[in-house]
Amino acid sequence: MTLKVKANNCQVDFLSMDHKFRAFVAGYGAGKTWVGCMAKGIHYLKYPGVNQGYFAPTYPHIRDIFF
Repeated sequence: MTLKVKANNCQVDFLSMDHKFRAFVAGYGAGKTWVGCMAKGIHYLKYPGVNQGYFAPTYPHIRDIFF
């Protein structure tokens, strides 16, 4: 199965960083959640046996934003 997704130039720059810690700081509607989801997916494909986490102050924040 092949899945193609699009990223803007800033998102591509962020995804290509090889730093352990990085931040995508942008305004409303700039794609922060989308690039975070893409980064998690890429990390999962590269390291399928490594656990990952997504954190927010409350579960409703995760449900409403990430899902």
